[in-house]
Amino acid sequence: WQPPMPEEGGFRLTALDVGQGLAVVVRTASHTLVYDAGPRFGADVDSGRSVVEPFLRATVGPAIDALVVSHGDNDHIGGADYLLEALPVARLYTSVPERLERYGPIPCRAGSVGAGMAWISPCCRLGTSPAAKTIAPAC
Repeated sequence: WQPPMPEEGGFRLTALDVGQGLAVVVRTASHTLVYDAGPRFGADVDSGRSVVEPFLRATVGPAIDALVVSHGDNDHIGGADYLLEALPVARLYTSVPERLERYGPIPCRAGSVGAGMAWISPCCRLGTSPAAKTIAPAC
């Protein structure tokens, strides 16, 4: 069973249970955005593999139009590597581009646009990462 697609102009937001951490899927009529990927628990155990990917495959399909990794704490970035390796991800936005450099990340900033969605505020915590210097002027 797959839930119906949201109507044009609408969206469906699903907060996934990844334990201590965050992983949210936002689905519009034509796009899928994943905000954070939950924690990594070990070399082959992370929320991207055990929670986010199975949810996507069961409900909306495996393609991700935009993956946003808000910051570099394990409980937000831990499952990102798996998702980026296992699924087609059109765009990667992050406040820690140096941590995900091999995937061609786009530094997140207020006003940047991707996957038919616009950021109206920074997607990351200010003052806690090296990327804060590039984000702060956009606030």
